[in-house]
Amino acid sequence: MKRPMQSAKSSSGVRKHQRCAEERHAGEQHAEEQHSWERYNESQRSGAALVEAALVLPVFFMAIVGIVEFGRGMMVTQLVTNTARESARQAILDGSTNASVTNFAKTSLAGAASADAADITVTIGVNPAAGSAASGNQLNTTEAYDLITVEVAIPYNKISFFTGNYLGGKTLSASATMRHE
Repeated sequence: MKRPMQSAKSSSGVRKHQRCAEERHAGEQHAEEQHSWERYNESQRSGAALVEAALVLPVFFMAIVGIVEFGRGMMVTQLVTNTARESARQAILDGSTNASVTNFAKTSLAGAASADAADITVTIGVNPAAGSAASGNQLNTTEAYDLITVEVAIPYNKISFFTGNYLGGKTLSASATMRHE
């Protein structure tokens, strides 16, 4: 009697072993199919990533260049404003001349903005107070209470980091007005 039980166990063990082998074989086949699909998908995806990069990177770098240029423009505008204010302060002092104030403004801005002094325009205006004997726009003839205006300007294309026509023809300028002491 023991014999038939052993054979039953061994036949179920064989069937179990065969099922496991079939499942293993099916799993290996599925893994091979999946691996080949992943290989195909990865090669297609890397091509798509290259196309996406080719489309996005130029736009990204143009945005970065725009941010840098805009920042440079704002910085130089602040430098021009400061130079106009400092030049007006020099102009209201006794003994100032148009040449000394113009030279001061050009030297200050050229050094701060890394620009050529020949590209900087300085305009000095005098608005005489009532009863003043000031003549023209000459600082050496001004008297107390005369209004002195100093305007400083520089073309944007002379101070930009990158060449381009996006702000071509634009001038960064500022003016400051103070009373003669």
